[in-house]
Amino acid sequence: MRKKILSILLCFALLASVAACTTTGSAVPEHSSDSQQLMILRTDLKLSQEDIASQIKAEYLLQNNGYKDDDVVVAIIKLPGNALIDTYLAGSKYPTVADYVASPEGQAQAAKLAANQDALIDELTDKGMIEEVLY
Repeated sequence: MRKKILSILLCFALLASVAACTTTGSAVPEHSSDSQQLMILRTDLKLSQEDIASQIKAEYLLQNNGYKDDDVVVAIIKLPGNALIDTYLAGSKYPTVADYVASPEGQAQAAKLAANQDALIDELTDKGMIEEVLY
């Protein structure tokens, strides 16, 4: 008899919890048709300092409707092509990276990389898109 009473109580508890879940609405946020809307997902996972900083920046952007004209924005730009270390690691006849960099091939590649970087810096400066280059 006890088993029947416990099973009936358990069934009522399950039915009540299912009914409560269906009346509270959807737990998944609906997608907005506004393509400018930024959605942030908060979790209780352990986040790195970079993840936390990114989340804070995203929240700031949401609160202020994006960047303002006088906001300072730091950007990292990656140019196409291999870095010196990538070329060395891909297979080099030189025993060390320093030897490769000092070689005629390494010097030529370094000069080409510097020329590409300078050209991009000049282009972005001429267009008024950047004020300074830190590295």
